[in-house]
Amino acid sequence: MPIQRNEKKCYCFTWRIENMSYIPEKLDLEILSPAFVVDEIERKKWEISLFPRGRVEESDKSIAVYLQQNEVANVDCRSEFEIAFVGEDGSILVSGTSKANFARQFGYGFPEFALIKEVFETKRSLFLPKDALTIRCRIWKIGETMSQDVQCFAVTRIGVQKISYLWNLENFSTLALEKKCNYLIKSPMNDASFMSVDLFVTEGKNSDKVICCALSLQDEAIKYCTLRLSLVDASGNRILCNQEKFWYDEEHKGAAFTFFFNKKLLLENKKLFLPNDILSLQWEWAFSEGIVHKKVEEIQHGHIKPEAKHCDDKKVTKDKIPRSSFKNNLRYFYREIPLRRLGRELPTYTFGRYFGNNY
Repeated sequence: MPIQRNEKKCYCFTWRIENMSYIPEKLDLEILSPAFVVDEIERKKWEISLFPRGRVEESDKSIAVYLQQNEVANVDCRSEFEIAFVGEDGSILVSGTSKANFARQFGYGFPEFALIKEVFETKRSLFLPKDALTIRCRIWKIGETMSQDVQCFAVTRIGVQKISYLWNLENFSTLALEKKCNYLIKSPMNDASFMSVDLFVTEGKNSDKVICCALSLQDEAIKYCTLRLSLVDASGNRILCNQEKFWYDEEHKGAAFTFFFNKKLLLENKKLFLPNDILSLQWEWAFSEGIVHKKVEEIQHGHIKPEAKHCDDKKVTKDKIPRSSFKNNLRYFYREIPLRRLGRELPTYTFGRYFGNNY
């Protein structure tokens, strides 16, 4: 009787990425898992490559994920592997399975694995419980049986610092044009400056006096930040006015935005919005410092938990493989190999080493 794949011994790598909401929304942003060694497959180092916001060459609507080696093997390294996004209860939300010879290519995987909108928005509670994505990769030897099951658990954590404060701007009605009011945001950990905020009134369209906020990054470790800005009225109620996102790199260390209300509207509703001529603004920041923790935390030999069940098809769409038009356009980069998943045979692709920026 032939051995079924789920009965064969395998190497199972489970990778949890924490604080997924604070990964910048940038195409071609690559996150690499901690490296792991499969002793029974040439003792090669492997890693998972994840593009959570998509890739320019593939799709800006889908998450791409690959299994790859640090270097191309110089001997046959034939393996079967499965990559899956796993729910909090261990159920498989979406998965793809393939067979490959890693002596011929750097890595193999799935360019359109899951829709970004589903993972981060419409089905967020399934994919990102507690704001963490769990990826599971299982690897089998082709033509041979591994001597034992191995489980490896790894964690990558995106560092986040959240800061909120109330900024009261007194005598707002008489604030002169272009006069800057400054607020310096400091880290609660070491009192180091994160960002400088300049608020000022300037001439807008139709001579409307608009309220501008100019941001200047002080800490180069900050890669990305989000802001919720609310006006606090005379009754102490918060009125959400702006929700902003900012990305920073060596070339972009500043940003600016316009406050939702202009000065005229605030003055016309002075009793409600400017009690005692004070503009009260509640600022809620979240600063992302990129990856601050990346580690294999546990390895278990000799026991694998029962195979996870697939999630209900009504909850999560599993058919995420590229269309034929895509593979024709990228024939130089990809070579079609068979993929069988849930009883259907679909295309998947191999790829060469990608020289992108790691996050």
